[in-house]
Amino acid sequence: GLAIALAISDVFAEGSDLEGLQARNARAPLEGDEASTFKKLLSASAYVSAFSFASYLFQLIASDGEAPNDTAEPDFLFDTPQD
Repeated sequence: GLAIALAISDVFAEGSDLEGLQARNARAPLEGDEASTFKKLLSASAYVSAFSFASYLFQLIASDGEAPNDTAEPDFLFDTPQD
């Protein structure tokens, strides 16, 4: 499941400018608008990965029972796809 989510995240990176920005950031830290765009695309990539993994898990979990209501909603903060 995680491999699928990371693969989908890679496809997102290829389809957006994220892949190019990652390569430039590896050579030298990005500054200004490029750094801001890189951060936004990296966060979007993390959410794409999280959504893909959640969708994959949803397909695996049987939905015959009733969902428990006694659990607190988690507070997620995604900065990278690996989070």
